Amino acid sequence: ICSSPFVFSVAMRCLVLFVAVGLVATAAATGGAPEQVHLSLTRNVTQVVVTFATLNAGGDVVAASDASGYVQYGRASGQYTGKAQATPKTYSTAGTQWPGVLYNAFMTDLAPSTKYYYKVFANGQSSDEFTFTTAPDKVVYPTTFAMFGDLGEKCNTPGCGDPTIASLIQGVANDDYNLLIHVGDIAYTSGTQSVWDTFLNEMQPAVANAPYMTIPGNHEHYFNFTGYRHRFAMPGEVAGTFNNLWNSFDYSGIHFIGFSTEHDFYPGSWQYRWIEMDLERAAKNRANVPWIVMYGHRPVYCSTDDYYDCNIFGPDKLQPNIEPLMHKYGVDLYVSGHLHNYERSYQVFNGTFVSKSYTNPTTTISVVAGMAGDNEGLTNKWYNPEPQWSAYRDAQLGFGRVTVTDANTLTWDFVLSKTGAVQDTFTIRKTQA
Repeated sequence: ICSSPFVFSVAMRCLVLFVAVGLVATAAATGGAPEQVHLSLTRNVTQVVVTFATLNAGGDVVAASDASGYVQYGRASGQYTGKAQATPKTYSTAGTQWPGVLYNAFMTDLAPSTKYYYKVFANGQSSDEFTFTTAPDKVVYPTTFAMFGDLGEKCNTPGCGDPTIASLIQGVANDDYNLLIHVGDIAYTSGTQSVWDTFLNEMQPAVANAPYMTIPGNHEHYFNFTGYRHRFAMPGEVAGTFNNLWNSFDYSGIHFIGFSTEHDFYPGSWQYRWIEMDLERAAKNRANVPWIVMYGHRPVYCSTDDYYDCNIFGPDKLQPNIEPLMHKYGVDLYVSGHLHNYERSYQVFNGTFVSKSYTNPTTTISVVAGMAGDNEGLTNKWYNPEPQWSAYRDAQLGFGRVTVTDANTLTWDFVLSKTGAVQDTFTIRKTQA
């Protein structure tokens, strides 16, 4: 789990040579068909970003203008009335060029709450047809989304995430989820860039048909987060920009804010100032967007037998610096991963148990959801006795399903990946105006 030290950096402190924005692998001659297709939201409900890749077996490098990709989309299958050109790019890690091209394209002028069909194109080839439903332009309930951390590529050891990937794919096919949120530790590349390719292809049936929102974990740290920075397109502060390290957006009646526990979040840092600004703005907008859901990779509270994360990082770093902001601005739910298990808290603040009630809570409820599965396996070792603030803990493959029924009711379900059964559940209820 602790495969990297706590990294204090910001986007402009690059310690390795990484981008070749103006250079991409040869597309016309050796580029393959579009793959690794995934969607993400912007802060504009009339836009959705599609990201995809092509792999280049030849390894040649040419000008970016020689690579061409685009998306076609419309409201009926096979009838595409919209077209958007994609922006190509590639990257290198420690001087080694990744042999492919990445593309981002904005699908624009979309109607709210509407089903769209689309294909992406590159090198004279197209993807399969995918579908998605746009976000509403007003508060619409219910809204249901999946949240999970620590999900790696398929593997053959106990605790691998294969059942989780299959369950998420089936859930998206059934229209069970409006969006998917991955709270860090994505693919488990160990710095091998081709693992990104494998994982995103495995996830494609889910994430090409529902928005896939992410923040980084410690396993994305390789080459100063270069692979992660390039392969995702999270909403930035300015329209048309991306900030994959920390970002926020509204969806129906929920404000989502994801931050990086792997970068400086201490008072005075860029990220800290952004978090406070964003939460202050969200708190003032409660009448329109009643819920605030926050997520970061590492937990504020945990009782796994993991000395550094549960006795140092949470108590000494997150609780003094981030938890006061969560408390001040009334964050309803904080979801993390990092520990490869599941743990739900009661009301707790500053390390002190407050109440077992989830009705009109005065503190943020915390959930560790790092049980999606990866090649490191699950962790079923805990501190005993169980802390008073800890409501439930378990170590089975699964993910979180969150359903916001109305402005007063949010339900979390811990869903087992292999069976679909609900292993644990709780409901936050607000009865006060």
